[in-house]
Amino acid sequence: MGDHRSRLTRRSMLAGTGAMIALTTGARALAGQPASSQAPSSRPLPPPWRAMTPLPLAVQEIYPAVHQGRIHVAGGIMAEGMMAGEGQIAGATARHVSWASGEDSWREEAPLPSARHHPNLVSAGGNLLSLGGFLTRAGGLDWTMTDQTLAFDAENDAWTEGPAAPEPHGETVCVAVGNIVHVIGGRTPKGEANMTWNDHVDSDRHLVLDAAAGTWERAAPAPTRRNSAAGALLDGAAHVAGGRTVEGGNVRVHEVWDTAEDRWRTAAPVPEVPYGGQGGLAAAVTGGRLVAMGGEYFADGGGVYANVWIYDPSTDEWQAGPDMLTPRHGLGAVAIGETLYAIGGAVRAGGDGTSSLVEALVL
Repeated sequence: MGDHRSRLTRRSMLAGTGAMIALTTGARALAGQPASSQAPSSRPLPPPWRAMTPLPLAVQEIYPAVHQGRIHVAGGIMAEGMMAGEGQIAGATARHVSWASGEDSWREEAPLPSARHHPNLVSAGGNLLSLGGFLTRAGGLDWTMTDQTLAFDAENDAWTEGPAAPEPHGETVCVAVGNIVHVIGGRTPKGEANMTWNDHVDSDRHLVLDAAAGTWERAAPAPTRRNSAAGALLDGAAHVAGGRTVEGGNVRVHEVWDTAEDRWRTAAPVPEVPYGGQGGLAAAVTGGRLVAMGGEYFADGGGVYANVWIYDPSTDEWQAGPDMLTPRHGLGAVAIGETLYAIGGAVRAGGDGTSSLVEALVL
C-alpha cells in the first residue's frame, strides 16, 4: 500500500480554499505502471475495448447514470485540455451532458444549479437524481460536502431540489433498487470545518432514500469505513468493492447489502494488484456479473491501473477481464445491455491527465 503522507500530499493539491487553481504537479509517466495481475479462470475472455464518442469536456471524479436509455454525466472536476494529459485543472463544473447509443455527439442538458464534484447520479423512481458531492466556489476547488438532493426534470430541462439527506455525503457508493436508493460509505466532516479534503474522515454511513415518497432514513452501517469505492446492483443486492481509506490506503474489501435479508455480508475480495487494491475505480453490472476497473495508487510516484475484474455471484469468484484500453481513475462506468462504458477520468494519479475519453467493452 502507498505511503500515507504521499496520499495527503496528492489531496492537498486539489484542496484549494477559494484561491484560483494552478495545479502544476507535472506529468507522472505511465511508464512503469504495474502489470495486470491474473486470476485463474477457464472462461474465455471477452473482446477488447474500443474508442467511442468522446465527452465534450475533459472531466474526472464523476458518477454517471443511465436514465431512460441515455447516459448522463453531470458535475466533476474539469480540465482545460480536451485530450488525455493536456491542460490543467480548471475547477469543478456544473455541466450536464447526455448520450445515447448511435449518436455522433453528446447533448447538452440543463446544468446543475452550481458547480460540484463527485455528485452521484442515479436513476430511481422515474427520476434522474444527483446526490451529495462537494460544492466549490467559482475559480476554486473546495471540498464543501453537501447534503443536497437534486432531481432532473427532463420535460422542463431543469433541476429541482428534493429532500436533503440526513447528513452531507461524498465519495460514496449509490445503488438504486427500484424507488429505493442506498448511499453507502464515503467520507464525512470530522468536525465543524467542511471546506478542504483534510476536513473529512472515512464513513460507514448507510442512508436510504425513498425516491417516490421523498423521505430519508438510516440503515445498518457498512462493515468497513472507506471512500472512493465502486458499486452496483447485482441480483437485487448492493455490492461495494475496493476503494481506499484516508489512513490505510487502497483496500480490496468487497461487501454486499442483501436487500432481501436486510443485512450485510462479506464476498470475495477484489483480486490483489501491486500496491494492494484499487481506489478511485468504477464498476457496473452486465450479463449478471459485476465488472470493476481502473483506479489509482500513490506509492513510488503514483500511477493508474489498467486492471479489469469480473465477479460472478454464482461462484463468489473474480476473474481477470481484458485490461482497459486507457487506464484511468476517477472515471465513471455504466452498462447498456451487454456493452460496458468507461467514461472520463484521469490517465495519471491525482489531478493530472484529466480526459474526455469514452471507451466500450462488449461482454
